[in-house]
Amino acid sequence: MPKAEDSLNNELQFALAICAHDGWISDAELKVLQEHYCDHSRMSLDEFESAIDEFFESKAPLEILFSGVVDKQKALKIAELAASADGLDQAENWALIKCRQLLELDLADF
Repeated sequence: MPKAEDSLNNELQFALAICAHDGWISDAELKVLQEHYCDHSRMSLDEFESAIDEFFESKAPLEILFSGVVDKQKALKIAELAASADGLDQAENWALIKCRQLLELDLADF
């Protein structure tokens, strides 16, 4: 079982990937994620900012990021909430649908 910090980081990386599917991550999306992970979780602002830097340095595909998430249903809800903060773009919606299908087909863990 991953450590709590790793679990939060994996969730955040996944949410960032969903939000980035429209080509950019808006301030509104970042605000929702920061409120969730820094205000409602055990992640410091420094850890949050480091995770964002890590996301932009990484080339991990969405499926790999999703496979690293422990609570996939929760992560999907958080990602959708954040991606919707500036209007859910079609590309973000397709990414969410793809991950839900992977989960339904039991293909989300590889």
